Amino acid sequence: MVLALAQDAAVAEHEPALVDRIVAVVGDRLVLASDVAIENEIGARDVYTVAALAERRKDASRWLVDMAIVRALAGDVRVYEPTRQDVADALDRFAATFGDAASYRGFLDRSGLSQERLQSLLTTRLVVERYIQRNVGLGLTDDELGERYDAWIAERRQQVAIREIAERSE
Repeated sequence: MVLALAQDAAVAEHEPALVDRIVAVVGDRLVLASDVAIENEIGARDVYTVAALAERRKDASRWLVDMAIVRALAGDVRVYEPTRQDVADALDRFAATFGDAASYRGFLDRSGLSQERLQSLLTTRLVVERYIQRNVGLGLTDDELGERYDAWIAERRQQVAIREIAERSE
């Protein structure tokens, strides 16, 4: 298929275009530049439920690496899975931050997201938060959770192969 496209004169006339860029590889999971852009948008709209992690989410690239680690640890354990209502509530909170349906649709279009894909992204974030709350900070204050999380995730980062890929300057 690739060879056939390369031989097509119409395709050969066009310059190659960068579709996305790998920012990091965490174990066997990729963190893409498009993921960082979407996370910046989600983070700016504050739809997360664990306020103690707000500072950690400001560096979207680092936060996505952390999320990949935590999501892998959480696996498919049902105790971390949010209910359909939890996901619907998160989606409603997120959509409401746009003020109107047209702005929300514009975000989905700009980001190349479907409603289902956004639900999946929000579900992942809820799983990560639940895992962190249950395994790092059950019953802690926000400050205590933030401090304990920093030490906890530093240990986990040492146990996982992480390759962060710097953007090349041309």
